[in-house]
Amino acid sequence: MAVSYTAMLEDGTVFEKRGISETQPLKFIIDEEQVITGLDRAVATMK
Repeated sequence: MAVSYTAMLEDGTVFEKRGISETQPLKFIIDEEQVITGLDRAVATMK
């Protein structure tokens, strides 16, 4: 799986950006505990 995302704090401060412009998307295998559980579950249940 490969995902592009922007991670922000509640005040809008960006602390990580993947797959948008200069960086590559985050690549991982679902159910291999390579990312946090919430992201793994969310991506696995997308249609």
